[in-house]
Amino acid sequence: MIVYLHPSQSPRTPPWLEGFQPPDSVPVELCRRETEYGHLIGVGDPLIFDSPPLRDYCEIADGWRVARVGDLDPLHLLRAQRWARTVRVESIDGLRWQAPVILDADGEEAYLVSYGGPDFLPLRTPVQQRCHDVAVAARAAIEAKRELDMAPACRWAAVLLSATHHVSPEVLAVLGLLDDRLITETLAAATGLPLRVEKGAPA
Repeated sequence: MIVYLHPSQSPRTPPWLEGFQPPDSVPVELCRRETEYGHLIGVGDPLIFDSPPLRDYCEIADGWRVARVGDLDPLHLLRAQRWARTVRVESIDGLRWQAPVILDADGEEAYLVSYGGPDFLPLRTPVQQRCHDVAVAARAAIEAKRELDMAPACRWAAVLLSATHHVSPEVLAVLGLLDDRLITETLAAATGLPLRVEKGAPA
């Protein structure tokens, strides 16, 4: 699981865990515990929820620290997004995530939006707009260069996976959860382009 520690002794919730609801048929919940180092919070089994040694944590924004403990199942962190279809993508070590489908093979929008205003124009939510902007930028860059530039690709994949999971791009970065396969498959889902991993093991 992924756990977070804040030096305050008062209950706190990092923004990316606000509104957490366990996915259907998944026996996890939002767990909290007060420790000598501060407020501990994370998604997991409350019977075994505990804090790792302080040396295992990485510092992130707003005073939080984050650590990965034991086995991680991204399904436990799934964020319900009824506006977008998702597809399963995998990391090198077999962790299964859900990536949002933003553009289709022709580069057209493949997600649901609301309409409003005098001309009934699309009213994208902030999350939808971020994912849309990322997918459009990624598709244009890939089509121009015919390959992935991994620095921006990491940032794009982090935004997309944070839309469908209760994590943040910063958490994905400091825990080193992105890899060649996960990034490529996530961007393939979002951009509608037939991307595949060409180095290392076959895709």
